[in-house]
Amino acid sequence: MKAIYKFLQISVIICMISGICGCTTEVQGDTSGVSNKLHAWGFKRNPNAAPNILEEERDLLARNGGIYIGNEQEKRLYLTFDNGYEKGYTPKILDTLREHNVTATFFITGHYLDANEDLVRRIVDEKHHIGNHTIHHVVMPNESDEKNRKELDDLKMKFREKFGENAEMKYMRPPKGEYSERTLKLTKELGYTTVFWSSAYVDWDESKAGDRDNAFKMITSQFHNGSIILLHNTSQNNADVLGDVIKAAREAGFEFGNLDEIAQL
Repeated sequence: MKAIYKFLQISVIICMISGICGCTTEVQGDTSGVSNKLHAWGFKRNPNAAPNILEEERDLLARNGGIYIGNEQEKRLYLTFDNGYEKGYTPKILDTLREHNVTATFFITGHYLDANEDLVRRIVDEKHHIGNHTIHHVVMPNESDEKNRKELDDLKMKFREKFGENAEMKYMRPPKGEYSERTLKLTKELGYTTVFWSSAYVDWDESKAGDRDNAFKMITSQFHNGSIILLHNTSQNNADVLGDVIKAAREAGFEFGNLDEIAQL
């Protein structure tokens, strides 16, 4: 009995120390044992139809609250822009969105926020969403959970310091579209909806993007129900054709929504 009593005393002391140190036997948000196999988001395009997505990819997103497309029964499109840095085209993009009464989501990095605070303020003031693209544009599967949390938390904190504690940053997009089951689980636990896309073209590489006409063709040829369209703010072609793209979409019977509609599905 004395031995049992002594054991219980030691156990209680260990538990008390663990509580003081903030240690528990169950780690909140622990992703150990979760696959960290790197996936690069991509798909086979289908003209004016949803792309072919591997079942494995769809399952990973479904289990972790990620999205790449909206309701495939509705003629709605969703504009998203990745803003890693600025080349002077975002003001024109915003002018066009305001002119046509379209809401978009802009995924920003820490650099973009620091260097273009006035533009980010305009995006916020004009009721667009600001999404988290990590503070340093890291390849998330290559980083530890701790580093990834810091990448997301530091950007959100910086955003709220500039725009108020209630400033929303609830969507995130993994840089380069590279992710793993581990990183999807982590971002979900941090309260984000991970957003991929079902329409895109090589607009970030000027040597491959082609001219204005090619940009228009590449974007409009991929219209499909529920499409989340990925564009980059660094493309002058995108800024130049955006108004025509919006008009063409509406002429084809599409309207533009915002990501809140999909996140609530």
